[in-house]
Amino acid sequence: IINCQNQRHTILLGDNLQKLNPQYDEGFERIYNMIKDKQFREYKFKNSIGVAPEILENIKYLLSVPGGGQVQPTYNFNISVTDSENDFIYEYNLDNTFKKHYVCVGLNALSGQKIANSNTVIEEYPKDLIKAEYPYLFNKEVQDKYLLSTYQVISREIESVYLYLPEEVIYDEENDEIILNGGYGEKMNDFLLYHIYTLMTRATLTLKILCKSDSLYKYFESKIDKIKKVNLDADLESYELDFENNVAEELQEQKQSYDYDFFIAYHGTNDPKGSYEKAKNICDFLKDNGFKVFLNDYSSNMDDADLGFNETKYIIQRSNKFLLVFNENIYRDEYGMLPRKYPDKKPNQLYSELVMFSSLVDDDLRTNKHHLKFYYVGDVFKRSNIYGFLNNLYRNGTTGNSNCCFFENEELLEFASK
Repeated sequence: IINCQNQRHTILLGDNLQKLNPQYDEGFERIYNMIKDKQFREYKFKNSIGVAPEILENIKYLLSVPGGGQVQPTYNFNISVTDSENDFIYEYNLDNTFKKHYVCVGLNALSGQKIANSNTVIEEYPKDLIKAEYPYLFNKEVQDKYLLSTYQVISREIESVYLYLPEEVIYDEENDEIILNGGYGEKMNDFLLYHIYTLMTRATLTLKILCKSDSLYKYFESKIDKIKKVNLDADLESYELDFENNVAEELQEQKQSYDYDFFIAYHGTNDPKGSYEKAKNICDFLKDNGFKVFLNDYSSNMDDADLGFNETKYIIQRSNKFLLVFNENIYRDEYGMLPRKYPDKKPNQLYSELVMFSSLVDDDLRTNKHHLKFYYVGDVFKRSNIYGFLNNLYRNGTTGNSNCCFFENEELLEFASK
């Protein structure tokens, strides 16, 4: 590419921390040697493509990458470490994100890796499937059974990365570095770091680490505690700032008049697995506490009693807050998202309702994004897993603080009173 005579300019984009093969990957050094006699300019981008820059900074801090990384708030991004196979596999099984994978370092020195408990065995991805070019990424036949190596996930974005680090990967406290136990040498330790960095920076929502070396586990645990503290401090600061900024807006909002305090959306009107019955319970609860609520075919003003199902968008324009009551049975497409249309091509009314209220928020016709809320009813997901589920289900409505969910009526009342 560099020596091609038919082009005037060559632009090379790369990350020198993603070298994987110690036999031939030379990174930027090889490029520098090839262009000594050529005009060359080097630029370093502050931001990354794909993974958020604050996530990259925290990963660099976690790994003590030369040059370091400054711990920054990552908000909905979650990093955790465990030394228990049971906890690791349990968390994976609870994780509802579509794009999730078990991964491991792809160095030959660590070949034969596997995770096992009394019920499950996860092994390295078979070489015969690699040769057969079997579709492995986000394939359910592969996801829950195999560890993908660094080579198979590089240049990919994975929502939830479950990284296995065997007991051979240790922390050398004297030299403050992560190394391969057994005297493999400085070069191999450098490439070990490149592999771990590459695997960790695939994650966009969750990074869960299973660490079998006691020294490395304690090292990661200490660093992750600091990351979590920075996030907690940032959340508190953001909350205080939001409170101050919203006082004046909320006073102005009180002067506004709406026909309804709440528009309640749901799914599965005649489906016993739907959320309509729970939506009616919540409607009654809110009305008993003095709120005006619209719930189709159940609660409305007299003028709206005969409104057709497809005319609810007119109600949404006259409602102050929007509440979607849902459970894990909400209809999703093959990508785990709320579709615009059903397989029979009929429009998805719930999707239209969400888009309608989102547009009011985006156009500043509602005071803030807190007016679009999601209320989960069910026992499948833990609270921490709801965020990933919502980000899959309806991304437009789950950014920032708007992705909060409520599980108790007392919390719902607190939101309703704002």
